[in-house]
Amino acid sequence: MARIIPSGLRTNIERVAFKEPRQAEVSVIRGEVSDAVAFSVDRGTEGLFDAADSGELDRIAFAVDGVESRHGADLRMWRPEPDGPQGPMQVSAKAALDVGGGDRFDPQQNRLLGRAYLAQMFRRYGNWADAIAAYNWGPGNMDQWITGGRNVDRLPIGVVRYTNRVLRDALLTRAASL
Repeated sequence: MARIIPSGLRTNIERVAFKEPRQAEVSVIRGEVSDAVAFSVDRGTEGLFDAADSGELDRIAFAVDGVESRHGADLRMWRPEPDGPQGPMQVSAKAALDVGGGDRFDPQQNRLLGRAYLAQMFRRYGNWADAIAAYNWGPGNMDQWITGGRNVDRLPIGVVRYTNRVLRDALLTRAASL
């Protein structure tokens, strides 16, 4: 369905279900959304910006999937180097092992591995901005940046853009951005 949101920007709202039966469907909003938008767009999206919302990981995982591979539509998601990031969530061999392993060359398992790795990064860092940056840049780099005083000038611009785009696409820009 398409709606005009209060700022006059056009957006589309989709319901997205995940294969994991314990995870609830989420609403994904596509289109331009200003940072000031904080409203309920349809039943099931109340508390969209609530940090305690159980659908937060699903929104982040879906946003990462979109940023990394356009939800599997970008064929460059399959790289020639076997140990490098692969698939719709661009999961590396090391990241897959960190969450118990699996076939990261299978799109469904790749998404589950990526989701599990995001959850692991969130548990490690305690906030989505740092967790997403670590997913993109690696936890070792993120740990060094944090222990070095969180100097924003030392954070690669690509990591900042990636993190902000995922947070924006997941509608969590209020959660914090780098």
